[in-house]
Amino acid sequence: MTNPKFVFIGASSLPKATSKTPFVREIVKRDPRTGKDRKMLSLSFGLKSGDNMVYLEAFDGEQEKVTTYNENNEKITIPWEERTNNAIKVAGWTLYIVDLGPAFGGRHEFLTRYDLISYLRENLPRYAGRLMITGQLNRQWYAEKQRYTDRFQIRNVFAVDESQKYKDRLSLQMDIYYNKDCVDLADLEKGKKAYINGYIEQYINKEEGIKYVPMTFVFSSAMYDLENNPHHKELYEYKLSYVNVDKKKMRHLLWDVVLLNGAEEVPFNESMLTPEQRRQVELGLHEVEDFRPRGTIYGDKVSEYRLKSPCLIGDFQSGFLPADETEEEFEMKIYQPPKNESFAEAKANSQTQKAAVTAEEEKKEISKESLFGDDDLFY
Repeated sequence: MTNPKFVFIGASSLPKATSKTPFVREIVKRDPRTGKDRKMLSLSFGLKSGDNMVYLEAFDGEQEKVTTYNENNEKITIPWEERTNNAIKVAGWTLYIVDLGPAFGGRHEFLTRYDLISYLRENLPRYAGRLMITGQLNRQWYAEKQRYTDRFQIRNVFAVDESQKYKDRLSLQMDIYYNKDCVDLADLEKGKKAYINGYIEQYINKEEGIKYVPMTFVFSSAMYDLENNPHHKELYEYKLSYVNVDKKKMRHLLWDVVLLNGAEEVPFNESMLTPEQRRQVELGLHEVEDFRPRGTIYGDKVSEYRLKSPCLIGDFQSGFLPADETEEEFEMKIYQPPKNESFAEAKANSQTQKAAVTAEEEKKEISKESLFGDDDLFY
């Protein structure tokens, strides 16, 4: 599984009209091959999911032709002017879909991300409900900042069916490569966190092809009552067994992952009491729960990919799979980012990555049953 897929649920937060990054930016450039002006559209907005916020984007431009696949999964080419011709039948998995509900005419299907952006530009500012947005994660290296930035590229946008009682969530399914050297348990006992400094596969560009890109994931035990709840203890040990691997050989496993990007909810405990409150508890005048604040308790702001549970479906139904490469081959395939790439070059490169997703990659779907399970507390 190349380029992780996401399903994000929340309420849109569109930029103000005066924002330096507008909701939709229109760019016109001269195509050096044809000498004609080419219009491009860049879309960007936030999605507030619970107490977390993530920024989504889409980018596309006018073309001379659209290359896609027909209903028999055969590659076909369609002139740009014919892309909205309903008589042309294409494979369903190639479409970009928007469905904002009956008030907006229901389901709309597009052959290009350009037309998806155009539709959202016109209609999303008038939509007031929650959204379910699917797409792909791309990690983009910025040499000027010496770090990766995660870019969430939109593919489909749906009005949330509130009868299904979907919770706000920033969920991904990620095929993570790691071995015992990637696992860090040093902070598990005191900090309640273990780390996997692993890798994901990602298409870089035509020259680099598919490479392994480093990425850190977090397993948190903060919400588990290991001393008093046997089920918590069993669940904790089960998940930790997939984190704390003992093999030197690089393996990979599909994980359900939750993105936290905001203030994290934390459990109330005795450590939050003042010395005066703790003294009353010691004297038997009050119980710890008597001092629990009303509402939700939030800790520090966090930005991390939290491991929720192994996703044992498809090729991963029996768990781990070995990496195809030897140890030496794997190291050779780890992406080495350019040290002198400018911000503008990095942004331009990120906008071309979307064109490289293969047919097999796009046909793979995220399991909603896996992403929206009942154990929401434990990630």
